[in-house]
Amino acid sequence: MTPTRSTHKQKDNFSELTEEQIREIKNQTEEKARISWDKLSEDQQSTFKTSWFAGFWEGEGSLTCSVKRVPHVRFGYQFVNEVSVTQHVSGIQYLWWAKHNLFHDVGNITYKKGSDATFTYQFSKTEALTNHFIPWYESNVLPFASVAGVNHWNQWVQIVELKKTTAKWNLTDVHKCATLVYGLNSILYDIHTV
Repeated sequence: MTPTRSTHKQKDNFSELTEEQIREIKNQTEEKARISWDKLSEDQQSTFKTSWFAGFWEGEGSLTCSVKRVPHVRFGYQFVNEVSVTQHVSGIQYLWWAKHNLFHDVGNITYKKGSDATFTYQFSKTEALTNHFIPWYESNVLPFASVAGVNHWNQWVQIVELKKTTAKWNLTDVHKCATLVYGLNSILYDIHTV
């Protein structure tokens, strides 16, 4: 006998469930998650959180470099690498956890401009980027990044390295950094238009 498809329609989305049914499913799911989480060691929990944050960063984080006009510095411009990730107020604990556990309390968590319900965690000091962010990103995010993401990362790191290794800038260094920043912004444009 050949199996046939059922002719009756199954409930396969939440819009057809009652509020009580949805609440029961949610309670059962939360209870299962709580029991499973409690069985993990502290190291396993930390590894899970780190991996989760890496995926979250890949989706919500940004690596930028801006050119700021600063009249009192040599040549009048400053290049500022920055990392940031944004989260709704309901998940601010993830930003605090990352700041404390992954990045050694560097950076700031502030309201996102124009929003009273969204926070941004960001930092830009070259030492913090070099000592904390770059090693973490290379271990936890880069192995899973897209080709465009890897290209963006490589360009961004070149700017950080140039700034770190150049003690006294000359016009050639400024030009090289400006070219890298322009290339970084071009990569960003390509990523967002694909």
